[in-house]
Amino acid sequence: MQQITLPCGGVNGRRRPGDFIADHVSASGTWRNPTLFSRRDKQVCGFLYLRSLRTGTRALSLQRGSLLDIILRLKEIRLRMWETTLESLSSYTVASDEELGVSGVLQSINNALGKYVPKEWGTQPHLKVSNLTRDHLRKVITAFVATGDGDHAAPFYRQGTGTINMLVLAMLSLIAEDKQNVIFAMEEPETAIPPYAQKRIVQEIRGLASQAIFTSHSPYVLEEFALSEAVVLSRGLDGVMAQSDIELPQSVKLKRYRQEFRTRFCEGLLARRVLIAEGVTEATSIPVAARRLAEVNPNDYTSFEALGICTIDAGGENNISEMASIYSGLNKDVFAVCDKQSDGNETKIRAVIGDKLFMHNVAVAHKFLGGSGGYAGTGEHGAEGVAEGASVEGSAAGVCFFRFRRLRGRG
Repeated sequence: MQQITLPCGGVNGRRRPGDFIADHVSASGTWRNPTLFSRRDKQVCGFLYLRSLRTGTRALSLQRGSLLDIILRLKEIRLRMWETTLESLSSYTVASDEELGVSGVLQSINNALGKYVPKEWGTQPHLKVSNLTRDHLRKVITAFVATGDGDHAAPFYRQGTGTINMLVLAMLSLIAEDKQNVIFAMEEPETAIPPYAQKRIVQEIRGLASQAIFTSHSPYVLEEFALSEAVVLSRGLDGVMAQSDIELPQSVKLKRYRQEFRTRFCEGLLARRVLIAEGVTEATSIPVAARRLAEVNPNDYTSFEALGICTIDAGGENNISEMASIYSGLNKDVFAVCDKQSDGNETKIRAVIGDKLFMHNVAVAHKFLGGSGGYAGTGEHGAEGVAEGASVEGSAAGVCFFRFRRLRGRG
């Protein structure tokens, strides 16, 4: 596992948006002092960014530094429209038609003004476009995009998030084609985009850029990459970001990983905590039970979603240790719930996750089902490995025994 340290420094001790400060290794292998890797440095290296919230708001405007402005400069197109546009706007009188009623009001104002000041001071007020400068025109001139099959068009920034993302992506693609050798960095390509479009985006960018870097939470994006091309990034409580490679145990074949990626593996890769359930019954019932407990008694119980726990179906007791090893190797907090295991299998599981194994056996079930006391959801009912007062562990053990309670009277 590699670690990347991101200090909180900046220029003169102040961190600015977009600043990236890190230790780096020179070609000789010796460490240099931390230096600021600025946005300009990234552009020189060939980075292209897709940030829809910032880039998309002015992508199709003529403001300096916008994507449209960059494309025009790359194609060496010099706009010769400013003088003509400014002259046309300066000679245009707004609402001059008498039927609109504005000119009559302005004439009344002019007549009233004549009672107080000589007519040379202010006469004939009329409406015209103000702030006629190039910089102002760059801000107010923007592209309109059709919103459907009809003739109606709206400013591009009024389009949906997905449409803006596609517009920005298309413009960045033009820049990449002109520069030829670029590094394409795209954050969350799945935002407001349907699954088929997500896959298309990944395919197009990988074919266009010399190197493509994606950050994503979408299984449709992640499954487009081989295991060797994907890493899991996580930040610890100490602020250190860790990069972990995805390594499968020998018993989990790549074919199985591909086939079950969306249903079994993906959610665990993106979660902070993972609960490995022995079978489909536990995997489906335990989260529902936890959610119900949180509704009934929110002071003592919390849903798995609020705790950041995802539940994975191991597909059998013999697969628990294998599944746990995948996620524990990615610095996940891994738990397991299952029936009473044989000594050998229990040893294998505990070797991976330690005391975060919750087992139930027939004796414990009978004791719980036959008991007359209230349900506390902690280790008092005999759950192995449960620590009194532990929030995550206590909730996991509690929902396990809540499942027994639901089965009361079924034999």
